[in-house]
Amino acid sequence: MTGQVVILPDSFERQAARTPDAVALVDGEEVTYAQLDARANRLARLLAGQGLGAGDVCAVLLGRSVELVVSVLAVLKTGAAYVPVDPEDPADRVEWVLSDSAARVVLTSASAGAVPVPTGDGDGDGPPVWRWHTPEFDEALAAQGDGPLLDEERVRLRGPGDAAYVIYTSGSSGRPKGVVVEHRALSAYLTYARDSYPSVGGLSLLHSSVSFDMAVTTLYAPLTAGGTVRITDLTDARPGDGVPSPTFLKVTPSHLALLRDAAPHCSPSGQLVVGGEMLTGTALDNWRRANPGTQVVNEYGPTEAAVGCCVFTVAPGDGVEPGAVPIGWPTPGTRLY
Repeated sequence: MTGQVVILPDSFERQAARTPDAVALVDGEEVTYAQLDARANRLARLLAGQGLGAGDVCAVLLGRSVELVVSVLAVLKTGAAYVPVDPEDPADRVEWVLSDSAARVVLTSASAGAVPVPTGDGDGDGPPVWRWHTPEFDEALAAQGDGPLLDEERVRLRGPGDAAYVIYTSGSSGRPKGVVVEHRALSAYLTYARDSYPSVGGLSLLHSSVSFDMAVTTLYAPLTAGGTVRITDLTDARPGDGVPSPTFLKVTPSHLALLRDAAPHCSPSGQLVVGGEMLTGTALDNWRRANPGTQVVNEYGPTEAAVGCCVFTVAPGDGVEPGAVPIGWPTPGTRLY
């Protein structure tokens, strides 16, 4: 790709400036772009004041929530990388991820139990743990300004070669392995996603853990395209509850039967992106019979290749063979061997 790389936090800030009053997040409450940007700025300023910046890692030990989205955007604004940690993970996995990633700070919830922070040389000093909605955290956050974080407030300047996030896969040995994704790779993928998935400008559902990079598409593509992200489980929004159906959704092939049988109201009207496992034509056709007007994209890519690097598109009216659906051709700026 040519031209200047616009890193994710800058892309989000530009979108917030364009559509400040549009709804960015829905999770019990509606949060506008201006509100989300202001909340993330406050937390970014607090974290930068604690010395967090480019080259550092901040662990985000939170379930899907507005607080989680504010946290990851705030970390990115400081220039640091975030490592998402699922609160449901076993304690030994959490401790390993925090230790292996050398997390400088941990952001978690007030209701979370004891965080198994590593103590390094055994002196008892681990990374500080900040808990949302505790008096100490609320007071520290309220003391911060909500304007954009300035370069002079950052510990170090940011760049496209800095890490944006670290996602831990299971690894063939069973021990989690951290995959570092740089801003330039993330920016390239999101540029592709916005160009190729125009329905992200509508309503998308964030239904998966951010510990899996599937959530990168459903969270950041909409938030840099002016769309709305609804945080939900696929079976939460029942028909008739006044919640509109999404225009965009990303799932694994295993979700198709759930969409067809238990959550047809969550099937998207614009585009359905499928990834993470082998997709078969039989499973796809069973869903497409009820959703003939939706474009389907089989998106393949290991975590190391920044979410997706190879796609096969099934347009409305296209037939598919009953066996494995092809993974198609490389995305722009990608070569396959």
